[in-house]
Amino acid sequence: MNILICRWDIFVYPDILDTMKNEGHLCDVLDFSAIKMSDEDIASFSKVLEDKLCEKNSDFYIANLSADNSPLKNLSPLPLSEKTSDKETKYDAVFSVNFFSYIAEVCHRHNIRYICYNVDSPLLNMQHPSVNYKTNCIYTFDSSEAKHFNNNGTDTVHYLPLCTNTKRVQALIENSHHISDLTDNDFIKSKLPEQTAYENVTIKNTNLKQTENYTVTKSEYTKSYKYKYDISFVGNLYDKNRYDEMEHILPDYLCGYMDAAIEAQLNVSGGNLLKNMLTPEIIDMLLKYTDIKTSTQSHADLKFHFATSVLSHKAAAKMRTMTLNRLAMKYPKNVHLFTTSDTSALFPTLITHKAVDYLLKAPLVFASSKININMTAPNIETGIPLRVFDILGAGGFLLTDWREDLKDCFTIGKDLEVYNGIDDLLEKTDYYLKHEDKRTAIAMHGLETVQSRHDYSVRIREILG
Repeated sequence: MNILICRWDIFVYPDILDTMKNEGHLCDVLDFSAIKMSDEDIASFSKVLEDKLCEKNSDFYIANLSADNSPLKNLSPLPLSEKTSDKETKYDAVFSVNFFSYIAEVCHRHNIRYICYNVDSPLLNMQHPSVNYKTNCIYTFDSSEAKHFNNNGTDTVHYLPLCTNTKRVQALIENSHHISDLTDNDFIKSKLPEQTAYENVTIKNTNLKQTENYTVTKSEYTKSYKYKYDISFVGNLYDKNRYDEMEHILPDYLCGYMDAAIEAQLNVSGGNLLKNMLTPEIIDMLLKYTDIKTSTQSHADLKFHFATSVLSHKAAAKMRTMTLNRLAMKYPKNVHLFTTSDTSALFPTLITHKAVDYLLKAPLVFASSKININMTAPNIETGIPLRVFDILGAGGFLLTDWREDLKDCFTIGKDLEVYNGIDDLLEKTDYYLKHEDKRTAIAMHGLETVQSRHDYSVRIREILG
């Protein structure tokens, strides 16, 4: 396929581009900022995109393929009443990470397929009429989000889990001969997955020798280094959340109600209670004290904003701090946090490190930790966050909170382990610290599952055909 990649500063693009190229696709890249674009910026980029689609010739990464190899060749054209441009384009599709309504608009006008792979959920940008364009093929990693759109008549949204690049990660680990000597000097401040929807991330190219058919067998799965960490968590603490910023302007009654809603959410393992607790009466009260700015990119209402971007992030902040502190109390000086966040609310018995570069150093932390913890933000209702795939792809053992989509992607107890609440987390942490054979067997099986089912090579074939 001939694909125009609309690229912005999010760290997953290098793996996606490398995989597309290795799978034989032709990729042109058009960079744009994506973050906090004004209407003028959007209009300017849309014009550049339209001009790009109308170009007749371009330099691709590799030689052209036969048009017969394109899985989009049999797509039915749009009705003439919907097609607003008769100009031909050399591209079979336009691709982006995350959905952008203005890209969808341009592709709709030119009757070209727009494929997007959402790595954040839920997306404010998805709250826009343009999701219904028949030229769209939108993939979301949260099955509940896909079902919501499908049940409301939008058939352009599909469920597809996230993935990782096991070839790159395993080559990185194999080339890191002194992984056991990793120090804080190797850890650099960088953006982490949860922040990519809000801040620019510097994309770094990695030049690692990769084995094309790299797989791990039972005899090969041996630790050539000592574990450096007993228990690790790589991620932010949501310490900079909008609820803390606006709490002082809300009346006591509303603050009390919101605090109770957050506490209720903390007692739920999987799912999101918060949106159901924002009743019409509460929303009417919030409208008096909040100012949600309208956007041409999203038609999301106050309830959607508050449930997904305000209360969910505050609940995640409380849960992560509480969980890490409980772990640090039971395992003093054996719990390690790698983060950009303010750690002043954490107990001094927890060891904090600078954030790690997510592409180059995080896999080494995952591989050199006896137990890796995942704590999913409640705005992700049923989906599996990227951290899960990246830990397993590095051969790390994972203890994660429950999300419904886990049962469709993994075998609990064979690929990873799930905890239900903090007490259960503490109990299972204690068990797996004492049973290295079971821990390493699960880690090995998890890696094999990711290699066979959740690698970028698999996922790109599912997306592009």
